[in-house]
Amino acid sequence: MKILLSELLESKRMTQAEHARLTQIRPSTVCGIYKNNCNFIKLEHIMRICKVPDCGIEDLIIL
Repeated sequence: MKILLSELLESKRMTQAEHARLTQIRPSTVCGIYKNNCNFIKLEHIMRICKVPDCGIEDLIIL
């Protein structure tokens, strides 16, 4: 599974810090997800991540 947060944020010209602030997810958590360096992601975080740039889960995660 690969998380495409880096590509998603680049396409929206959004920084990790800005995304963390808008989603109210800790910056360190956003950084881990951004770098694909996490063991798990809370479903709530996935929903928040997708809501801010207005995308679907299929735009965020590929298997």
